[in-house]
Amino acid sequence: MFQILYQGNLFADYFQIYLRDEAYPDLPDDYTEESIARHLMAGPHSVIVHTARNMTVPICVE
Repeated sequence: MFQILYQGNLFADYFQIYLRDEAYPDLPDDYTEESIARHLMAGPHSVIVHTARNMTVPICVE
């Protein structure tokens, strides 16, 4: 069973949502065809989710 760390709504400004470790400010920037197709980029300390719309979206982080 997973623990819910965050559940709510966030505005996906520029079609993106960032989740990162506060101690590590760098975000992944090595975009590939695969990461664009999957709408997801992951780095050692962060994740970028690309949304379908520039709007408020429901988020649940477990």
